[in-house]
Amino acid sequence: MPTLIIFHFVVCISFFMCFVLFVFLSRGRRPVSNILAWLLFIFLVPYIGIPLFLIFGQRKLTWIINKKRQMLNEHRKDAHQSEQPLQHLLNTYGIMPPTKGNELKLLTSGEVAYKTIIEKITTAQKSILISTYVLKNDPTGNGIVDALIIKAKQGIQICLLLDTVGGLFSSPRAHLKELQQAGGQVRHIMPLLHTPFRGRANLRDHRKIMIFDGLTAIMGGMNLALEYMGATPDPQRWIDLSMTIRGAMVEQLHNIFESDWKFSASDQTFKCYRPPKISSLVVGEAELQALASGPDAIGDSLYDSIISSIYNAKEKITIITPYFILDDALQKAFMIAIRRGVKLTIIIPHRSNQHIADYVRSINIRKLRDEGAKIWRCKKMIHAKCFIFDDKLAIAGSANLDLRSLLLNFEISCLLYSPAEIEMLQQWADGLLRECSDQFEKPSLKRVLLEDAAQLLKPLL
Repeated sequence: MPTLIIFHFVVCISFFMCFVLFVFLSRGRRPVSNILAWLLFIFLVPYIGIPLFLIFGQRKLTWIINKKRQMLNEHRKDAHQSEQPLQHLLNTYGIMPPTKGNELKLLTSGEVAYKTIIEKITTAQKSILISTYVLKNDPTGNGIVDALIIKAKQGIQICLLLDTVGGLFSSPRAHLKELQQAGGQVRHIMPLLHTPFRGRANLRDHRKIMIFDGLTAIMGGMNLALEYMGATPDPQRWIDLSMTIRGAMVEQLHNIFESDWKFSASDQTFKCYRPPKISSLVVGEAELQALASGPDAIGDSLYDSIISSIYNAKEKITIITPYFILDDALQKAFMIAIRRGVKLTIIIPHRSNQHIADYVRSINIRKLRDEGAKIWRCKKMIHAKCFIFDDKLAIAGSANLDLRSLLLNFEISCLLYSPAEIEMLQQWADGLLRECSDQFEKPSLKRVLLEDAAQLLKPLL
């Protein structure tokens, strides 16, 4: 009898917790597939599903958002009145307004990117701020750390922010200690070991930002590792995209980095060098805007921006991404765009480094192809992330077109509004087609079954 009472009590507690988590899931803005996957896991295997949800299930860091919400009214005051529907949308999220007078240069070669970074580190006079997802213990990562050690010994402020998961097994730990001994600061954001059941373990910092003396920034998709960049050419190197930026937008990136740095150690006293009057600096003609999205942001600004831009596109949309995983809303938006007569071009790798993601994307790709989208698959691995909408807007940065980047990760994007820079990106995208094929083989029954099964993992990718 006591055993039955205990069993009944455990069952009641389990169902109560399942109900509470169901309410929590329903309140958060999540894709339907994500909600169903978690509910299935929680109800069928509650003794595993409930703890995992408590550890991994959180999507927004509310206490950080509340702090940033205090800046919302100030951003609204500064936001210029634009005829673009996208700006009206971003103003509601308190996103810093577009800046004019910037200079933007594309870094489409891993050798040029590495050379540029080493050059900027070598010539820095005041500060070097770096945030990256991966810093590997290979010639590329070690070469950059060596350059930072030299500058740290010269008394230059060095701040290196790494994601815990991105460098879990590959970061040059001994080398990083040497950097700290030389005077540089190294921090890891979003640690895996923290207060239990805070739900953060699934939230990763995927941003790539470098700022030199507060005047020049490098951002984009490239991590600091041999497959992304290096001193010498490598036929196995991935196709990727980063950008060098000078001008007022650098201050926006500076604010984002400083916020992340303070969050990484709850240090509100941190200050780094800021050049005077950077917000009014005019060095070019590019109109740019920094967009930080993720668990620390109000709403899902990047996701909403892409959805809005798809619906507002009139002639063509070009998508370049390594992983192509859509929810129902994104899939529907693309389908409607095609039916409105918008030319949709998607450039993806033939096989990415994430094979499960390739299985998941296949169903979305086939449906869009059947509707009339032009799908190009590159022989080499593409790690670049770039979305172009007509000649009005381009988005480039660290975010892939998948649910993890759009709804979970800390990401950084650059919104380009000036025609010359958008055309520059479009020409680069068109050049990639020389290494691509639009031919698709009919999938086997085994392949179709694997693709269907892989859809269950979509919310986790």
